[in-house]
Amino acid sequence: MRASILLPLTLLLFAAASAAPDELWNRTYGGPYSDGAWSVASADEGYIIAGHSCSGEKSDLLLLKVDPLGEPEWQRTLGGSGEDLGLCVRAATDGGFIVAGSSDSFGIGGERLWLVKLDSLGGVEWERLCGGFVTSDGFGGWAVDEASSGGYIAAGYSPGLLGRDVYLVKVDARGEPEWERTLGGPEDDMAFSVIATSDGGFLAGGYTTAEGQDEAYLAKVGPTGETIWERSIDWMDESAALAMIEVESGYVISGRREKSPGDQDVLLMEVGPAGEVIWERSLGGSGDQAGLGLRRDGDGGYIVAGRSIANGCEDMFLLKTDEEGNLAWQGLYGGPGSEVATAIELAENGYIVAGMTDSFGSGMEDLWLLNVERVSAQGGEPMEEGMAEESEEAIEMGGAESRPPDDGESPSVQLSPVSEEAMEKMRSQTKSPTSSNGQDLKSFFRI
Repeated sequence: MRASILLPLTLLLFAAASAAPDELWNRTYGGPYSDGAWSVASADEGYIIAGHSCSGEKSDLLLLKVDPLGEPEWQRTLGGSGEDLGLCVRAATDGGFIVAGSSDSFGIGGERLWLVKLDSLGGVEWERLCGGFVTSDGFGGWAVDEASSGGYIAAGYSPGLLGRDVYLVKVDARGEPEWERTLGGPEDDMAFSVIATSDGGFLAGGYTTAEGQDEAYLAKVGPTGETIWERSIDWMDESAALAMIEVESGYVISGRREKSPGDQDVLLMEVGPAGEVIWERSLGGSGDQAGLGLRRDGDGGYIVAGRSIANGCEDMFLLKTDEEGNLAWQGLYGGPGSEVATAIELAENGYIVAGMTDSFGSGMEDLWLLNVERVSAQGGEPMEEGMAEESEEAIEMGGAESRPPDDGESPSVQLSPVSEEAMEKMRSQTKSPTSSNGQDLKSFFRI
């Protein structure tokens, strides 16, 4: 795996908000085809990243362990002859890692939810295909967490009568299934996130479709999978819950909310123990924004990572709020191509942001890791009146040109230029990983 440092990047700031933080370093990783990160977690004085690595007409599940400065320590690619990818990784209490994703390489059927347990050095301890019978397809896993009682809970989707259903499966510490559940309504339903809650149960989040419109959906289940409550946020426009954390008073959720065609905002809301909405915010600017990664910061506020599409540009998007979801700062990071942030983790001196870029690196799309300086919700400039609430007014964006690194600026090996003929050949051969129905994953995420 090759890594390169590209400093500085284009940093686009929303002019009406407080200044967004600078990056401390960034790295790209990957080969000539599509590579990307879908999840990041703190692990052993560094970080573990799960994603995909494509080669021609197939993709493999990619795991990358890096040190605190982003230098690779080890990597693993797992998979077979089909499309395999990792969409969530968590550090386990035994020092290893649990990964959830999907695979259509193994068994007689098509796509299945795939759980992989690894030791601290990336060695496979066990793996399990979940969902249906051996010939079933249309299952996939988006999220996993470790249960307080032992074992792991995974969430994703399964085939339903008129679309997909929310799918939950609980396995023990050896990967043996204990129970599985399907939830949702008569149309399309999906779980993008799941957390083990302090009361011993589990909370899943995603969307449910009603009359052709997505509605943010939450489902709380007990230790054995019994439904405690379900909530759909039907008073919003198109929306989805994409990431969740537990807080003292309930749960905080980030995702997307479409206020009108071409105007999608980050949805940030807190719900109580029974799913009642305590507060909700629509944050962002002109164009489309979505929040895929969420963490609670040390000052009690929230840091959200995702993507923004505006004025023909797709960039990584970060925003910071106080503990009630009021906007402190927001900004974009990217280059001349397309970028997306899929996950975020707290670092000692900032935030680790994981995602994808096709502006920099060695391939058509590379895994991108940034360390961004930490700025507290109270430490920035005062917010302008009205910016902390519903973000009704469009926020204009401006930016500066990026430049390549100077000679000697990067300690990593610099990559040789690729000829235009070689690039055209790669364009004809490469493809991003897809879901079971052939959609690009970002479209599958509906972001």
